[in-house]
Amino acid sequence: MNIKQGSNKRKKHWVVAGGSLGGITAAYNLLISNNDVTLIESAPVIGGVNNSICWGDFTLDFGCHLFGNEDDTTTALLMDLMDNQVVPVDPIIASITNGIKTEHIEYPDLTSFGSRQVSLALYDLIENINSDNYEGMAGRSMIELLSHRYGVTTANIISDTLKKLTQTDVSNLSADCFEALPCRRVKIVNDESAKLLKALPVFDDLILRSSPDEPMFHYGKTANIFPSRAYYPLTGGMGGFSLRAHSKLEKMGAKIRLKSKINNIECKSDTFNITFNDTEKQIADGLIWAAGGETLSKVVNIKNNLDAQIHKIPLILYYFDMNSTQASKYSYIHDFDDTHFIYRASIPSNYAPNVCPEGRSYLCCEIPTNTDSDIWNSPEKYEQLIWDEALSIGIVTGIKPLNSLIKNVPVSYKFPKVNLYEELQPIISWIKQQKNIFLLDQTIFAKSSIVRYVSDICSELS
Repeated sequence: MNIKQGSNKRKKHWVVAGGSLGGITAAYNLLISNNDVTLIESAPVIGGVNNSICWGDFTLDFGCHLFGNEDDTTTALLMDLMDNQVVPVDPIIASITNGIKTEHIEYPDLTSFGSRQVSLALYDLIENINSDNYEGMAGRSMIELLSHRYGVTTANIISDTLKKLTQTDVSNLSADCFEALPCRRVKIVNDESAKLLKALPVFDDLILRSSPDEPMFHYGKTANIFPSRAYYPLTGGMGGFSLRAHSKLEKMGAKIRLKSKINNIECKSDTFNITFNDTEKQIADGLIWAAGGETLSKVVNIKNNLDAQIHKIPLILYYFDMNSTQASKYSYIHDFDDTHFIYRASIPSNYAPNVCPEGRSYLCCEIPTNTDSDIWNSPEKYEQLIWDEALSIGIVTGIKPLNSLIKNVPVSYKFPKVNLYEELQPIISWIKQQKNIFLLDQTIFAKSSIVRYVSDICSELS
């Protein structure tokens, strides 16, 4: 897949602050539109969480990461950033709810709560849809949105299944979390009944049905060029994406400054004087800030309490170096039961080429927690228990390998709280007084959603 770069003379110089996927996408789109771009990133590499680390002869990702093939435009952009050096992936997945494994879905299976509860939830859903004031996506908090969308019964069930990931009651979280959480549809009936319900437009966007024999069933109308449900870098793990994206942007003309921090923004009538690393300066016609509202607020001396309005989830990653014969067929399994520590267990070597020595594989277990927990402060004590949990959900077999690695990640998921928007108002007001400054929304998590969102902004700029 190739995207042609425009041929008009470059008109403006843009600075992109932050080299996350959003920043990379912004830089790419601005370059395509024949702008000059300087990308400033505080870390040693761009890509954010879309990176990898080396562990002996292994290349480890920070959890389970894939690029979803949801629409042709997004897929074409991401593949162009990687020079089409990708492998197709049709993930083999499952979820655990109430101790019951459901194949081919990554969402909670609400049918595991029993026929009576399911009947109440389905009745509530239908009553909710038929009400005169039905608003499918209304609500300020997540619990309000879920109640409006699915009815109170289903909302309460979903809320309980999400606590393991969010480490809080979802009533504390903004409705903006919706796209980031496994609740965009509900598994409330079996696949045969779901097929019948989804034939009615009002249910199509609400009811979940698995499609193991048709990986592109849900995206066939928007994704037609690439044949598989997902894709992954050919080499280097997820770090291969960041390395190729860096190279691609530089070839397109971007200046990339790593280990760099913006210290000051001086706004002129039509330009900005941007100071970074204390002494270096860049004159820019426009600024796209992809490094979070709290950091921009500090740079321009806007007082707020944004940090307190972001619910940050610490994560423990357990990696196990195992014989390839110990690996199951699964790409990943989501476990929603609070009786287990594991939220997601994955075997990246089942879909990622060239990340393990021959004959070896690796298991990655993701444990959301809090910094006061015993498992956070003494994770090595729980190593055998985590392996035993992985055994119990059927993602691996055999005894615990001798070689393992544990990494504590102080901040993984970032979920906006209910009052985030109000706390953002001072910095938003400041931005509105300027010309050509854009603050990217940091509440969007899915890779394809980030690319679509940022591309739409850049399209309006051009």
